[in-house]
Amino acid sequence: MGRYLSVHIRNPVYEGGFPMRGPLATSSVAVVLWLSCQATALAQQEWLVSSSGTNEVLRYDAVTGSFVGIAAQGGGLNTPAGLTLNPNNGQLLVVGAQNNAVLQFNPLTSAFLGTFTSGGTLTIPDGLSYGPDGNLYVSGGTTNSVQRFNGITGSFINNFATGAAGNLFTALFDVRFGGPNSDLYFTNQTVNIPSGSFSGIRRHDGSTGAHIWNSSGGSLGTPAGIAFGPDGLLYVANASGNNIQRFNASTGAFVSTFVAAGSGGLARPYGMAFGPDGHLYVASYGGSLATSTVKRFDGTTGAFIGDFVTGGSGGLNNPTYLMYVDFTPIPEPTSLVLCAVAAAAVVVVRRRSGTQAPADPELE
Repeated sequence: MGRYLSVHIRNPVYEGGFPMRGPLATSSVAVVLWLSCQATALAQQEWLVSSSGTNEVLRYDAVTGSFVGIAAQGGGLNTPAGLTLNPNNGQLLVVGAQNNAVLQFNPLTSAFLGTFTSGGTLTIPDGLSYGPDGNLYVSGGTTNSVQRFNGITGSFINNFATGAAGNLFTALFDVRFGGPNSDLYFTNQTVNIPSGSFSGIRRHDGSTGAHIWNSSGGSLGTPAGIAFGPDGLLYVANASGNNIQRFNASTGAFVSTFVAAGSGGLARPYGMAFGPDGHLYVASYGGSLATSTVKRFDGTTGAFIGDFVTGGSGGLNNPTYLMYVDFTPIPEPTSLVLCAVAAAAVVVVRRRSGTQAPADPELE
């Protein structure tokens, strides 16, 4: 009765070897239909986490943090990073940093569906995000560019934006659209000799790709994951400083350190996202199986709440990015009709529950 869920219940209209009739049978049928409707609506919310050390994307229950299964594996996936769902078909897109491409998987079966992107010059890509125009934007990694691909076909369109100049080293990490004008924000690190190095956030016009500003203040050494908070501020994981800092999304000015260095054992934070509970979930890369965790911090104060995914759970090793998904089945139209009938039947049976069932002449 749902897109992902089927329910098998034995027929209660036949119990004890003879058919049941009257209100009891009506009640039983109504209960079966109602239970089926309830099962169809069962929630299936999860966190997907890139496990770069095992070349997989893992699934965790969104309430308990317990390991559920694997969302992506195989197909040569090497060092998974950024994650997003393809809005055109519901499949999972995963950046393969060492594949220099974006790969597509069925997140419920983990089956590899093919390489999504074609063309472009991705070199150790990192983050990705769909833009307001429906196209896919991918961090070019060490090409120091944000590259745009057709959101349906995956074919390369153009280099949409470039990072700050660097004569020794350039790298571009996470990519997000948001802020007051749905502009493009990305984390960028460049090294210039003898001077002029930059490690921070760049904001570009979401329509034209034109540069607007570089962030100022703070102490970002290796800026990684980006998340827009419920308060409208821009949160950035500082991987080299083991902390989370926040900035004004309109001006780029530093606001404060939101999560203190090493809080709750935070080590090399990378991707992060605010959950439906308003708290901040952070992939703590760690560097070892024991320290590979997803940590949860209070979304208002930044205080450490606990390890949502414990070290090495499900084989998690060196997590990079994560995302919240809702796989709750969407009822088909016929299912909705049956649910309505079941609800009506339950009401009728309850109203008649005080009357005695008429005798069945066949059983007398």
